[in-house]
Amino acid sequence: GRRHRRSARPAPGDVIVDLAVIGEWPADRGGSPSKYRIFAVISSPDVPAEVVEVDAFDPLGGKAEPANGFADKLAKVVGEAAKDAKALYVIPTDFLYPVDFAELRPTGGKRLGELVDVHVATSRQAYQFRAKEDRPSAGDGILLAGGLAYKDDGSVYLPGSRDEVEKIASLARGKRLAVQLAEGKDGTEAAMRAAADGKTILHFSTHGFFMRGQGLSARLMNAGFELSGARLSDEPTENDDDNVVYARELLSWNLRASQLVVISACDTALGDIGVTSTVRGLPLALSVAGARRTLLTVEQVSDAATVQFMARFYANLLDGGMSYADAFIKTKRDAWAGKIDGFPAALTSAYIL
Repeated sequence: GRRHRRSARPAPGDVIVDLAVIGEWPADRGGSPSKYRIFAVISSPDVPAEVVEVDAFDPLGGKAEPANGFADKLAKVVGEAAKDAKALYVIPTDFLYPVDFAELRPTGGKRLGELVDVHVATSRQAYQFRAKEDRPSAGDGILLAGGLAYKDDGSVYLPGSRDEVEKIASLARGKRLAVQLAEGKDGTEAAMRAAADGKTILHFSTHGFFMRGQGLSARLMNAGFELSGARLSDEPTENDDDNVVYARELLSWNLRASQLVVISACDTALGDIGVTSTVRGLPLALSVAGARRTLLTVEQVSDAATVQFMARFYANLLDGGMSYADAFIKTKRDAWAGKIDGFPAALTSAYIL
């Protein structure tokens, strides 16, 4: 028979919290679950794993998601797990992916991210590979798309997005990364699909969107982002000519070389929950396409504020010589401490790595 494959155990100083959402059906197993229960499996070095029930809710009784007290319950469980840790790795599932675990306040005081390094991983395998190629090197390719012209005459674009990619380009060139910058009419869907192949970092600063709808979700046409000359339609189709990248279209992009994909736009981490316990939207599509890490947003974000957040993130990553994860953690802590001009600390919960 096949040997059992042991899951990764946490290294000294690390704690892993696997979150699970379990559906309970009535006896006839028909329709949707009558109850959902949320569990945390807490793993620490050299001790047996502990299973804790976080909450339960009844979707048929009008509660489509956990009640308002859920965040406090989750904060208490996760905070207790992390109290002696140097680094906390949370592996979420289903509707828990958009939660900013670093923002949780276990005791009502400091944020969890101020007490411990908080990382979000998609699996135990991701934890195993956490230290591999986790920062860019000289010669790595970086694709930056921003200041894109949404109208043919170039009159409509996001001013902050142009400033954003130009700031990042300057930092990247200073560290001898191979920069490809797409602005104005240059960032078409076909051009960006081709340019993405082989790049270590992809950064798209633009408009993003998420649309609810069972049919759209099933086809992965429920989320995406706009590029040069974008033409949104009420009936989305897979077509490079519309210059709108839907999640489904990303499945055919080659992102296997990508260590980081940033879609610096509104609502890019959102999606519908599917039967495979994943977020059916850009997060799922980017993962299938091969991206090792993604930096996305769970809400609408300000054009001007995002420039400052992203510029600080890349300064920490490139000038600070940090890993992707450490640069992100440092950027959030800089924001919480009021050290990023033009970026209110309350906006940090929008960004998920």
